[in-house]
Amino acid sequence: MLKIVKGLNLCNKYKKFELSKKRPKVLLLGNGLFRDDCKWNDIIDKCSKLDFNDNFTDDVPYSIRANVKCDILDSVRQTKYKETLEKIKYGYKNKEVLEELLSIPFDAILTSNYTYQIEETVSEGYINLSDKTKNTKYCFTTQKNKKDKGNLYIYNHMKYGDVIHDIWHIHGEMRRKSSIILTHDEYARNINRIIEYTHKRGYNMKSSTEEGYEYHFKSWVDYFILGDLYILGFGFDYSEFDMWWLLNRRLREKSGTGKVFFYENKLKTDKTGEANKTKEANKTKEADKIIALKNLNVEWVDLGHEDDYTIFYRKAVENIKMKVASVPPEEPGIGKKALTIATNEDKATILKYMSIVIGIFKTHAQRKGTL
Repeated sequence: MLKIVKGLNLCNKYKKFELSKKRPKVLLLGNGLFRDDCKWNDIIDKCSKLDFNDNFTDDVPYSIRANVKCDILDSVRQTKYKETLEKIKYGYKNKEVLEELLSIPFDAILTSNYTYQIEETVSEGYINLSDKTKNTKYCFTTQKNKKDKGNLYIYNHMKYGDVIHDIWHIHGEMRRKSSIILTHDEYARNINRIIEYTHKRGYNMKSSTEEGYEYHFKSWVDYFILGDLYILGFGFDYSEFDMWWLLNRRLREKSGTGKVFFYENKLKTDKTGEANKTKEANKTKEADKIIALKNLNVEWVDLGHEDDYTIFYRKAVENIKMKVASVPPEEPGIGKKALTIATNEDKATILKYMSIVIGIFKTHAQRKGTL
C-alpha cells in the first residue's frame, strides 16, 4: 500500500505493511550480472588522481584502495565518479536473466550499482534521459521535503509490464554524484547515517509485529532489516562493511526479521573434490564467508558450480521465484532468539575484521605520507 501526501510533488511516498501478516519480498542485486560492463577495480583506477603502481594485494579492501587513490576533496572526487560512470557501455549479457527477475513482484529492489542497467531494462531509453527528467519523472522520496537525504530515502519508481518496482540505489547513483559511496571514508559516513536512522526508528520496529500495526517503510534500511531478502550477484566483499553491520543489526532486531537467502556460484573443484591449487586461497575465503554468513542467519542457497555464470543466474532466478511464492511470514521474535545464539561470536568476528581493516588503512596511509 502506498501513501501519498498531496501538494508535495513526488515526496512522502512510501509503502506500509502489517508484518504480522506479510513481510515484504526484497531483492538485493549486486554487480554480478553486469560484471562485463564494469568492475570495481576498473572504476577506482579510472577515478584515480594519480597514475601509479599501488602494489595492493587482494587482501586490501577495495574501499581502502579507493581512499588512497582518489582525490580527497569531495567535489573533485565526485565529479570524477560521474564522468567515469557516464562512459560505461551497457553490454546486457544477462539481459534475459534480468528481465526474468523483474517479472517477480518484489516489494523493493535494492542495488549496489551506481549505473542504470535495471532502469534501462524496465524502460528502454532511460539512460539517454537528462538528469532533470529522471528526477521529475521517476525519482521519489519518502520525506516531506525535497532536500537530498543521501541514499536512505530516495528511490526510482517504475513499471515493468504489470509489475511496479521501487529501485533503491543503496550506494548511490550516477545522476546524484554526491550520493556515490566508493571510498572507505564514504562507507563510514554511510554507516553513521544508517545507525542514526535505526536508532530513530527503533521504537516503531519494536511494535512492527503487533497485530494490526502497519509499519511504514521509509528507507531501504527498513526493507533490509525487516523483509525477506533475496541476494544475487552481490558477493559480500569485506569492503562493504556497512552491509555486514546491517546483517548484524538484523540479528539484534527483537521484533523479528524475515529470512535471508544468499546466491553465489560455488568455486570449481577437481575430481578428488579438493580445490584446484590456483584457487585454494579463494576456496578458503569462500568457506570463511559461508561460516560468517550462517552465523548471521543468512541461508547460503547451494546451487553447485556452473562454468557459465549466465546458467547459474538462471538457476538462481528459478529458485527465487519458487521461494517468493512459498516463503511464509516469519514468526515474531526470531531476531531475539537468534541474538542469544550468535551475538557474542558475531561481535568478536566483526571486531576482529574491523581491526584488520584499520591496520591496513594505517599502513597504506603511512606509506603515502598521510599519517
